[in-house]
Amino acid sequence: MRIITDPNEHSIDDKLCAALGYFDGFHIGHMRILEETKKSGLKSAVVTFSNRPSDYIQNKKASCRIMSIADKISFLEQFGIDYLFLYEFDSRMMNTSAEDFVRDFLLSNNVKRAVAGYNYTFGKFAEGNTDMLGKLCAVSGIEVKIVPEVLLEGRAVSSSLIRANIAEGNVELVGELLGRAYSLSGRFSPGEISKGCADGQREYELEVSSELILPKAGVYYAQTEIKGKYYPCAVCIREDRAAGANRPSIKIHISEIKEDCKELIIEFVSKISQGAKRGEAEDGAQYLPNFAPSRGN
Repeated sequence: MRIITDPNEHSIDDKLCAALGYFDGFHIGHMRILEETKKSGLKSAVVTFSNRPSDYIQNKKASCRIMSIADKISFLEQFGIDYLFLYEFDSRMMNTSAEDFVRDFLLSNNVKRAVAGYNYTFGKFAEGNTDMLGKLCAVSGIEVKIVPEVLLEGRAVSSSLIRANIAEGNVELVGELLGRAYSLSGRFSPGEISKGCADGQREYELEVSSELILPKAGVYYAQTEIKGKYYPCAVCIREDRAAGANRPSIKIHISEIKEDCKELIIEFVSKISQGAKRGEAEDGAQYLPNFAPSRGN
C-alpha cells in the first residue's frame, strides 16, 4: 500500500476508486464503503485524515479515537487497499472549499470513482454534502457511489455510537457494531506475580496511546494472539487516581508470556464486572481458569 501524506503530491498514474471519510474504527458501515472500492476494477484508495477534523476545529486534544493511526494503516494494508491518502487536517484543509477539495484531492489524484457514506460532508464549514459531491464530481467526470446508512437493531451504526458504548464498557455490543472483536493494542510490561494469580500466570501492564478511548473501569474477558496461538486473559481497567495517573491503568492476567514480543493486541470478549477500584486488579485472575479463547486453539 502506497501512503501519500503531502497534499501537494499528485503523481498517481493508476485510475482510482476512492473511499472518502474519517473512518474511525472501521465499523460495519465503513466496511460497506471500503468493499465498494474493490468492485470497480480500478485501484482502491482511501482519502482520509490523520487527525479528527472536529478536534482541530474545536482545538481539542485528541483523546477519544477508537483506533490509532498505526492500527488504521495496518487494517487497510490487510484489507488490500492500494493507496492511502493520509492528510493532516490543518488550517489549509479547514479553509478548502468543496469545489477545491474535489479538484485538488480527487481529480488531481486520478480518482475516477468516489465512494462515501450517506452523511459524508467536506469542504469549508462542511459546506459539501453527498448531493454536492455528486454534482461537483459529475462536472469532473468522476462517478459517485453513496452508501446508505447501516442499521443494527434499529439504530444507525456510527463511530459516535461506538465511542459511547466503549465508554460504558459494552464491549460485546461494540464488537457487533464493528463486525469483529473490539481490541486495544500497545506495549506491555510484566508486573509482579500477585496473590490472585494461579501458577504459570502473571500480571502484565498494557500501555496504549493516550489518544484512544478506553472502556469503563471494570474486569473483562479477552484474548490475545501470540505467534498464531490464542491465549485467554482477564483485563482489569482501573481508575488509579491515587497513584497520580491521569489515565486508568490496564492490567492483564494471562499465562506467562515466554515468546519474544513487545506488543499485544487484546481482543475483548465480554464484561465480567464494572467499577474496578484500586486493589481489584488481582481479582481478575480468578476468572481466567473459566474462560477459553473463542478461536485459534
